[in-house]
Amino acid sequence: CFAGPAAEIPPKPDPPLFSQLVEEYYDGEFEAALKGFRKLVDHDPADDLSRRQLIRLYRESGDFQAARTQLLLLQDPEEADSAVRPELLELSLLSGASPGYSAGGAEDPEALFWQALAAYRGGDLKEAERLLLKTLDLESYNPPAHYLLGLIAFDAGRAAEAEEHLASSLKQEPNLTMALLPLARARLKLEKTASAHALLLRARAALPSSSSVANELLALEAAHPELTEKRESEAAGRREAAVPPVMKRFPAEGEAVPRLRVGLAEGLEYIHLKTGGEYRLFSGGQILSEGSSGEILTLRAGEAGIEVLKSGRVVAGGITGPLSLSYDCPGCTSALFDMEYGSGYYFAGFEDRYYRGDLHFSRREAGLTVVNIISLEEYLYSVVPSEIPAYWPEASLQAQAVAARSYTLANMGRFEGRGFDLYASVRSASYRGAGNEAERTSDAVDATRGLVLYQREKPLNAVYSANSGGYTEDSLSVWGFESLLQAVADPKIPERSAPLPPEELARWIQSRPESYSAAEGYHSRAAYRWRLWVPAVEIAARIDSRGESIGTILSLTS
Repeated sequence: CFAGPAAEIPPKPDPPLFSQLVEEYYDGEFEAALKGFRKLVDHDPADDLSRRQLIRLYRESGDFQAARTQLLLLQDPEEADSAVRPELLELSLLSGASPGYSAGGAEDPEALFWQALAAYRGGDLKEAERLLLKTLDLESYNPPAHYLLGLIAFDAGRAAEAEEHLASSLKQEPNLTMALLPLARARLKLEKTASAHALLLRARAALPSSSSVANELLALEAAHPELTEKRESEAAGRREAAVPPVMKRFPAEGEAVPRLRVGLAEGLEYIHLKTGGEYRLFSGGQILSEGSSGEILTLRAGEAGIEVLKSGRVVAGGITGPLSLSYDCPGCTSALFDMEYGSGYYFAGFEDRYYRGDLHFSRREAGLTVVNIISLEEYLYSVVPSEIPAYWPEASLQAQAVAARSYTLANMGRFEGRGFDLYASVRSASYRGAGNEAERTSDAVDATRGLVLYQREKPLNAVYSANSGGYTEDSLSVWGFESLLQAVADPKIPERSAPLPPEELARWIQSRPESYSAAEGYHSRAAYRWRLWVPAVEIAARIDSRGESIGTILSLTS
């Protein structure tokens, strides 16, 4: 009999070994790895291990539909009923497909969350709310669930409930800055105008490219001019009450200590400062003004140059060259008011700060640039407690002091074109001034004085982080050059003889393995592992703010 043409059977490929494909993935040969895993799966449809890697690579390429199709072809029924369910819901949502079933009676908080998000985007807010509340019953730590519940409650006119959920989302995950604007709106509905104003100011610092935040802040201040008046009045009161401290602790005398130029601020229209002793203002070797402790000065970026005002009266103007403020008293400090810090980071804000050493001011195209001239060791007195808690063990504080000293010397002059060596922000190292110094960390700086890590006769660029997540990476993989900085696993994490395959690596990153980085009392949950949503409109706004308009973002690929 004639049975018709035979079904087409893929020819047996000559695929690279599984481990070779993993190596290609780690070496950045993404397309070759994806093609290789696809060949393995085509040859053996029951090879769930290779299919799992293929799904992960499709996800990372942004092809969620292909990933979803492969996910439905997994052979293991037990896995398909448990681990696959939340992932299928997620991929269905990302690809725009119907998941084909609901979370139903599932007790998996992640599956419930993705089903809730699908319901939310489909307009079924009641079902979304039900599922999100059930998610929180199963797992109380779920910042995105609190965030969505806050949006749903606000749209339903339940402002107090919206405030509670949005505040919880930020408390659980401070990085979730997109919750700042809706939280401010909820508080406006509750007539908490001053609190809403403070939130919008914080949001503007954390999300400088957000036009929505900027516009709502302008509208609120236009409708309530008393908010700006009160803020300015409070700032004036702080300036009057501030007493710049006279520092008693100095590095031990001895060999010459390098002096640093630390960039404190750029692009300012003006800045208020308060003197901490008898001072001199000079430019080009000429003294322009002198005064005593406790004077409030305003430096302004005028069209003809820098202007200096005292009690509202111009005492020097038209200064085109760098302007310097210095004291004869070595321990005197200057107070600088409403200093913005962490712009673009979740912890951004404003603070009054005190600084040792001299201050230099220059008029640039964007406005005033403020630079602190200070010795390396005095700089470290502030940097070390800004980067590590002062109550930590003595040995860890000393290790941090050595790392910070080495990093500082390795990066000297990095921002020469902008008139300083280092930023005062985490772009270089967190430097909060004299008001942040602590006795135990200053002891650590003194105890390690002169100790610097070197490589090839140059200071080591000893980068450090707040939390390693359990494993560090070597500099060659990150920056493309060899260094003493090597990949080191946390001692509590089992050693591996080979790299994890792509899917296992992704699962490990999303897990919370036991390690010293997760030790109770020495980390925050949000620092060790986190998942952060960034809306497409925010990504587009950040790119647009650089003058590179890209239109609507459809997908991201790695």
